[in-house]
Amino acid sequence: MTPEDRIRIRALVERELPKLKRFFRSKLPEPDCYDVAQETFRGFLAQDPASMEQPSAYLWGIAHKQVARFYERRRPGEAFDSTRMSVTQLGTTLSVRLDRKHQLLHALRSVPLEEQVAFELRYGEECSLEEVAEATGVSLATVKRRIAAARTKLAAALAARRDAEDQLDETGCAEVADAYRDA
Repeated sequence: MTPEDRIRIRALVERELPKLKRFFRSKLPEPDCYDVAQETFRGFLAQDPASMEQPSAYLWGIAHKQVARFYERRRPGEAFDSTRMSVTQLGTTLSVRLDRKHQLLHALRSVPLEEQVAFELRYGEECSLEEVAEATGVSLATVKRRIAAARTKLAAALAARRDAEDQLDETGCAEVADAYRDA
């Protein structure tokens, strides 16, 4: 690894560590979320940086797979389908509070995991659609469908809790992303 690679990778790790912790905290119980974040970085740092076209997207791809592995290990013998199972269904406890941030987080966590991940990477972590596609290992069209589905399901979940619109606009997406970042 060249000195330039080390500097670049160190900057990436410092920039992405708080984001990864937040990403895992929204899906995994404590202290598991921190252990999985460390496993993600360990896997990332074991790779040759020269083999990565987009190191940030590569890191998020590892993170995405780590969530699935966590639940597969936790539920041996049961089929795990992250395209239809939400974090709430997987057993992560949510504190039931009336304040807005907890309602938003609950709504976000009720979305199937693959859609939740796509939404969080796009809005919460401000990844480009292309980065989300690479990180999740699906096509750009699939990412767009997942994000659209997440927005529709978030709007429906929030409407069930209060008077809300049928669609989640950009302001609503930003509000959910803010609640996600503050979790």
